[in-house]
Amino acid sequence: MNPTDVAFSSALDQARLIRSGEISPLELTQVYLDRIAQHNDRLGAYITVAAERAISTAKEQTEQWHQGDRATLPPFFGVPMPIQPMKTVGALAIGGALTASETAMAGLFVGVCMLTAGLAGVISRVSRLVPMAAV
Repeated sequence: MNPTDVAFSSALDQARLIRSGEISPLELTQVYLDRIAQHNDRLGAYITVAAERAISTAKEQTEQWHQGDRATLPPFFGVPMPIQPMKTVGALAIGGALTASETAMAGLFVGVCMLTAGLAGVISRVSRLVPMAAV
């Protein structure tokens, strides 16, 4: 499978590719990091890319993948998942890596950004271009 086909396949299909041995967690992570490097300047989809962390985790997962029974791995083992920035802030706050004031400032900053975008009419324009999420 070529990298573009892999990148556009579902997370479930990517998990199947990992289980079947067609691609390793490290190879799949590198597909995504390459696409981010190629397209993010134009798209601006990612604010922060923790490439070193992603590669480190993928290497650990690839070692587990080589050593163990792939059938016993968790369902989405090795499938990279992007994380929304405020979810990251929430995880850091819950884990105790951020102080209460740092968490409050992050929330205040996002609130001011959203208020500014709303008052400027940006949110209405963007909502016409972006499909509604299905939850």
